[in-house]
Amino acid sequence: MGLSRKDWPQMFLVLVAGLLLVHVQPSYAQSEFDDENYAALNATTDAEVLTFPYCRCLTYRCAVNPYRLFFASRTQFSNQTSLCYSTQFVGCGPNPPSCCSQIQNHMEKVEFEVAKGCQSAFLSATVNGVKKTVYFITDYATGVLRITQVDWDNGAGAGALICINMRPGVCDTVSTFMEPFDGTTKYTMFESSDNKCCPTCIEGLKPPPNAPVIFPPPPSPPPPPPPNPP
Repeated sequence: MGLSRKDWPQMFLVLVAGLLLVHVQPSYAQSEFDDENYAALNATTDAEVLTFPYCRCLTYRCAVNPYRLFFASRTQFSNQTSLCYSTQFVGCGPNPPSCCSQIQNHMEKVEFEVAKGCQSAFLSATVNGVKKTVYFITDYATGVLRITQVDWDNGAGAGALICINMRPGVCDTVSTFMEPFDGTTKYTMFESSDNKCCPTCIEGLKPPPNAPVIFPPPPSPPPPPPPNPP
């Protein structure tokens, strides 16, 4: 039996809805991502690859990183200066995003945004005293220091010490080596060389200072007692 003309509008809506489901339905569980990450994943421009970490990832949010780096020390030796960062494992919590679980299970490499002009001053990088394979990349607007073969499995990076060794000179401080030269350090961690997940954090951001406490003025001293009569 054929369709009557009065059925055409309903059939048209059904067909449109079906096409939208086919073309819009994402290929992952959207519950794993917030709106910001969903927008980044489906971006139609290359804006996200023009800034550090210069790759398209499922997420860039620091909150998805199970690790945090904290500047630990700057130690000067006769032939080098070591900039060292301690690692804190914060984990992922219940029902974690996929990227957090992946990096917690295996963290392959860490990258820092650095000054391109300091390439000749860079010497080496170590993790817990073990020298790692490092690439100093100058192909982008800012430099990238890539430390590979870190290989932290199941939170094994807790308490680790990452040290970047520089020649003594103008590039051997956080403020002169780490972009954007304000004393902070921007870094990102990856689950693998596939660069699917790259949560990016900034170490050294200071919270806004507390408002000054204003105490009321002290009470005025009492007037002197009247003199005694003669």
